[in-house]
Amino acid sequence: MQYTLALAQYTLADEDALWQMLYFAAQMAKDGVSDYHSAKTTPTVSPYMTDWGISGDAGIIARAGQCICGAVWLRAVPVNSTTGYYPAATHKLAIAVHPDYHGHGIGTTLMHSICAVADQAQWCMSLTVRADNRAVSLYRRHGFVVADTIINRVGTPSNLMVRHQANCIHTKEQ
Repeated sequence: MQYTLALAQYTLADEDALWQMLYFAAQMAKDGVSDYHSAKTTPTVSPYMTDWGISGDAGIIARAGQCICGAVWLRAVPVNSTTGYYPAATHKLAIAVHPDYHGHGIGTTLMHSICAVADQAQWCMSLTVRADNRAVSLYRRHGFVVADTIINRVGTPSNLMVRHQANCIHTKEQ
């Protein structure tokens, strides 16, 4: 399978595909949500994309031809954040690979690339992932550790995972 990686300096033409990637990242189909546009109106999901391009945003997309087949991105969580799930002073991570492209190493390539971005910027990263999601092993291979277990928006367990960078500032919310 041929795909290329590009920095997520996406255009308005890419925005719809990236909302679809967010739908996949949040596993909304597993929750019975059939329309990826719902990601735009789900309060715990939409902040990952709304107003993209603010200070602290970074992302990488994978393309197969003109199609976005995967994406990974980071958003800063302010120190005074009340997000609940995320430790303060981290960048929250979202990643998705379109189901048609699973099993081709795209997720691994995207994770490796975004970790390099975070390391260069000296950012800590955090994410939530359903406890039964096989991607947990991908995150562990890239230095993430389980910091807590939470109940997610659909009432099932999720792992809060954190990846510390040697020189980053990290404060656990109480």
